[in-house]
Amino acid sequence: MGYGPGMFGMGGFLHIIGVLVSALFCLVIFAVIVGLIFLLVRFLLVATAAAHLYIAKNRAAVSPPVAAAAPVAPVVIVADDVATTPLPKTRAPKPPKA
Repeated sequence: MGYGPGMFGMGGFLHIIGVLVSALFCLVIFAVIVGLIFLLVRFLLVATAAAHLYIAKNRAAVSPPVAAAAPVAPVVIVADDVATTPLPKTRAPKPPKA
């Protein structure tokens, strides 16, 4: 008993049947995967288009565009300024009222 040509007295025929069943199974699995990818891409495209339409329709109702803020001048910190600037004095915390 084994997987040789004498299996059940039909060695070559059962091998061919097994290969055909395996190939058919692989083809079905491949078709399912391709179908799922197609549906996912279709969903993403339709959802993206719907989102663009929704935003275009409702953008004016949300708020008017805000003017850009004036640019802020960059702050330059020099190492000498940091080292010579005294730290503020700290106070001891007040005791809580009873």
